[in-house]
Amino acid sequence: MSRGWPLMLAETTLPDWASGRLVAGLGCQTGRPIDDVGALTDADGWICVQAKKRLRRSDASDSDLAAAVEQLVAIDAEGVPDRPPHQDELRPLDPGMDWVLILTDVEANSTIAVAMARLVDRLRMWPEAVPLAEAATNAGERAALRTLRGHVERFWADRHGAVADEGVVRSLLRPLAVRALDLRPEGSDLRALLPQLRDLLDDPGDALGLWRDLELIGQRLAAERLWIRPWRPTAAAAKRHLWALAKRYARAWGEELIGPWKQEFRPAAAPPLPASPQLS
Repeated sequence: MSRGWPLMLAETTLPDWASGRLVAGLGCQTGRPIDDVGALTDADGWICVQAKKRLRRSDASDSDLAAAVEQLVAIDAEGVPDRPPHQDELRPLDPGMDWVLILTDVEANSTIAVAMARLVDRLRMWPEAVPLAEAATNAGERAALRTLRGHVERFWADRHGAVADEGVVRSLLRPLAVRALDLRPEGSDLRALLPQLRDLLDDPGDALGLWRDLELIGQRLAAERLWIRPWRPTAAAAKRHLWALAKRYARAWGEELIGPWKQEFRPAAAPPLPASPQLS
């Protein structure tokens, strides 16, 4: 597969639950406390991902959920690389631009896939003046909050030798997002991704093959601790990138992309814009 494809996908807007920002760089096994996947966004924010199969809500200190929360407490304590030109320094997590994702699969139980996912989405914007307990609106969310709070308090005390009050718990949970993804061949999340993959291909029928290639690339990134970063494309790669953009625009708006810049924004002496490609 051409080097251009993963880079074009790296420069892709994330869903709203994962920041909604544009991905500017992608790596696996980054060496940070949360290191399964790390992504840089166009806002100089960090997306830190932990992937856990068949995740269950558990109060046990040796559970997979406990391990994920322990890593959340660790990255909060250690920080993430600062914005350029200070990228050699660490800064605290900023919930306005940094996200910590706990991702699992369709075998996760409903307390994780539904209750905890909805709860932490609500907590990101939960007002400081409103008690944290009121964010949980049903029994499943109350159980999820109780478990998260218990793990946060335990690992915070282990690391800092102090009690985690409500302000600490609130601060630690604010960057968090939890999602159960269905990436099976007929899964809803993979089906939602396939149109974007088809846009990148001369033969849209190869979309599942491209997905399998991307899985292999992810494994290589993890094994070799590599990063995908923006690159200077060849003319052919840039043309493919713009062609994919035109397809996405047409699908989203129901009309062809006439030109990426409006007439009034062009200088008076600018040459005419080239005609847009006719989409098949």
